[in-house]
Amino acid sequence: MAIKRSTKLYRERRAAGFFAPKARREGTKLDRSKLEQARSMLGQGHPLLVVSRETGVLVDTLRKAIGAGRLPAVKKTRLVERR
Repeated sequence: MAIKRSTKLYRERRAAGFFAPKARREGTKLDRSKLEQARSMLGQGHPLLVVSRETGVLVDTLRKAIGAGRLPAVKKTRLVERR
């Protein structure tokens, strides 16, 4: 199967097709409205877990958006035990 795919790629794009970067696709979970909602909640100081539950977007997706610069970085807070 891989030989057929490679042959097709070579016929369509020649040798340059093997070295071209793969096309990236946009995510569907973090749309504009959810991005703005998450941005405002993170700006208010809500932790990622709360933002995830409220927006319906996975925590990993939010972390990736923070890493890509689409969301502001979150300050890590230290939990204090109550006695």
